[in-house]
Amino acid sequence: MHENETQNTKKERSDAWIIVEQLGKQNRRMFITLLVVLALWAGTIAGFVWYLYQYDFESYYVESTAGPANYIGNDGDIYNGESDRTQENP
Repeated sequence: MHENETQNTKKERSDAWIIVEQLGKQNRRMFITLLVVLALWAGTIAGFVWYLYQYDFESYYVESTAGPANYIGNDGDIYNGESDRTQENP
């Protein structure tokens, strides 16, 4: 009977070690998957930044004392009119 208990203990221990080994492999796979996802995420952001840096965004101001001008109001409408350079913008 003692021999049978020893075999059961060895069997249970080996099953437990198999489970532990499988969990270790699973954790390793999940870690690698996490690294791949983070690398793809960083690549997406880098690609988007590279895409934006391809274009030369410039802003410029044309000095004019009077003439036709378009103004876009807060409501989104476009107003056509003359430039009023005497009025200060708030």
